Amino acid sequence: MSKKVLICKDTPGGMHCSMVIVGDEADTDLIIEAGLEHAVKAHELEASPELRRVMRTALKAEEELYSREDYEDRFDMVHVHEHPPETDVDDEAELRGN
Repeated sequence: MSKKVLICKDTPGGMHCSMVIVGDEADTDLIIEAGLEHAVKAHELEASPELRRVMRTALKAEEELYSREDYEDRFDMVHVHEHPPETDVDDEAELRGN
């Protein structure tokens, strides 16, 4: 499954921010929600429909992050997941040595 990234530098108020939110393409809404929460807490922006639209437009394929000229700058990566990977209960017991 392909990944999407939301690079804070590419959104209003995030010009000097190093936050990058990464998630599966299927979790786009979760990426946007995490971006809105970050914008409100870190940059004191108002969570508005317009900011949500701008963030949705700013979403990029993960590969685009690595091809950026400023990629060598330090980015703080946050990975979001709608559902944790499924684990077989027997496999968990085996891992614990039970």
